[in-house]
Amino acid sequence: MPSDTHNRINGYRDLFVFKKARELANETIRITDQFPKSELYGTVSQMRRAALSIPSNIAEGYRRFSRQEYVRFLRIAYGSCGELDAQLLVASDARWIDEESFRHMEKHIDEVSGLLWKLIESLKKQQP
Repeated sequence: MPSDTHNRINGYRDLFVFKKARELANETIRITDQFPKSELYGTVSQMRRAALSIPSNIAEGYRRFSRQEYVRFLRIAYGSCGELDAQLLVASDARWIDEESFRHMEKHIDEVSGLLWKLIESLKKQQP
């Protein structure tokens, strides 16, 4: 999706929401490295896929040819935030993550979700 020149955004990599989503994905990878090895193909895989889906959908949507498609991909990213949040809760219940890391991740997910929601609402208002 072409950028507005007044925003000085040259691509999805310049979007604050993409940067925060990328941080969240990397944080998820680091945290899940500490999960039991028996969960490598279960919870670890699920959480990583959900976390990677967020910046991936932001990037893919940005490169689509209409604002409507962009919003659709941002909604998918928003949904992946919910998926990651639910998986984080289960990991906490299983005591695979300490309380401090849990709270930090929870805040990060909430931040990315909020940014996505604001971007979606902003783009919807711009639609003809």
